[in-house]
Amino acid sequence: FLLLFENQIAEISRVLKPGGVFVATTFLSTPTNSGLFSIDALKPLRQIVGPVNSSYNFFTEGELEDLCRSCGLVNYSSKVQRSFIMFSGQKP
Repeated sequence: FLLLFENQIAEISRVLKPGGVFVATTFLSTPTNSGLFSIDALKPLRQIVGPVNSSYNFFTEGELEDLCRSCGLVNYSSKVQRSFIMFSGQKP
């Protein structure tokens, strides 16, 4: 799944204009806090959605940053709130 996601980010990077910014959101594999969107809190939802979309994987902050950089994006930034992350990278 990591390779598939890397291919998607690489394609986004390819089509961005120079200076363009890619912004995405996802859930982290290791939440920094507990609460409404913690892994434990999402278990009931995952039980319902799991059979329909069992290929969904969670990433770590480091994996997301590495993916963006390996696809040529610079100025990586992220904001984490509990287990939710919004991240961005810019095409040079």
